[in-house]
Amino acid sequence: PLKLPWRKPRLDFLWAGLVLQHLVDEEMFLDVCNELKRVLRSGARVVILDNGVDRAPHVVPRGPEHLSQALGLAPGWHAEKVTINVKPGDHWLLDGVKA
Repeated sequence: PLKLPWRKPRLDFLWAGLVLQHLVDEEMFLDVCNELKRVLRSGARVVILDNGVDRAPHVVPRGPEHLSQALGLAPGWHAEKVTINVKPGDHWLLDGVKA
């Protein structure tokens, strides 16, 4: 499993643009998210841009509820569909804070 070099939570901000969608193995996705949760301080801002609709074999679309739960976001996070390719609303932009 992935291990970042810090023993205690240390990060105040996480930006993941078009990254988590490429973790097609759900166990690996959850391992990465658990490690990110471990190193994020409580109240750290989390901004994720990720696939919302594509079914290609190299990506997995995950909804904002799945992402927010996996990253341990506090209630009140916000998500909206955004267009970055040709399909309207083809990606999610998720903004929240770690619980």
